[in-house]
Amino acid sequence: MGRFSAAAGFLIAAATVAANDEPPAFARNLRLTSIVAVGLESRVGLFDVESGQAFFLRSGETLRGIELVGADFERERATLRHAGEVAVLPLHGMPERGVAPPAEEPPSPRAAFAERMRARRAQFAEIRRRVAELRERVDAVGSNRARAASLVDQFVQELRGEGHFAEATERPDGTWRLVLRGDAFSTTAVVGTAQREMTGEEIAAERARIREERSQANARRGELMSQARELRAQLEAIEDEPRRRRLIETWVETLRREGYVVTSDPDGGPGGRHRVYVVDAGVSFMTHL
Repeated sequence: MGRFSAAAGFLIAAATVAANDEPPAFARNLRLTSIVAVGLESRVGLFDVESGQAFFLRSGETLRGIELVGADFERERATLRHAGEVAVLPLHGMPERGVAPPAEEPPSPRAAFAERMRARRAQFAEIRRRVAELRERVDAVGSNRARAASLVDQFVQELRGEGHFAEATERPDGTWRLVLRGDAFSTTAVVGTAQREMTGEEIAAERARIREERSQANARRGELMSQARELRAQLEAIEDEPRRRRLIETWVETLRREGYVVTSDPDGGPGGRHRVYVVDAGVSFMTHL
């Protein structure tokens, strides 16, 4: 009888340990696909194997109720938190149950804002450095158009993988026009060596295309402003903070499905308001909710 009780106790203890080792429900279908340093911040790529959706999270950002607590580049893993539960996701591995890190004293609003500004300046400087490096690499391949096009496409895909907006358009003279937008930068650049001079008609067509793009971008910006005003009016009537966050997250997810690149920072605005920054080929729009 004693041996049976001891064996039963062992099995119960083993089952308890196994249950405790299982990842939290929110993380079971998530896979970590990338870890990227953006200035002084971290950004991770996540893939939901059940829904087939991919999304990005920045340090301290919350999306779908999931917060990125930290990213470990050396060990290639990210720590996520949802409703008090913590999960650790190894890069391209299966999620594990994690332990919440000790609470830290939050920085003052002034210090937090100064830190964000330093990160954004560093990010913009890094983008300019990478564009200059791309120019050198494209120029180095000379007349090898296929190789030059491959380098430009690789550059664009890398930036998109980091959660930025990036687009390259080949111009009639054989150069590429880059449109690059992110949380800390909005810039255009031309790379490559012109193969010939553009004709007057081509120059006029190029200018007309850019004017049309700006007109369409202004229309999209106006629509975003209207949506932000409507959402702000809804939020003012709601006192429950979790519900307010859910409304904002729903809007952010909708914008991302429409093709925008969106940065959502719950405490990034003045007075701790939620900062949302939206970009695409022609739009750079920011609002505080």
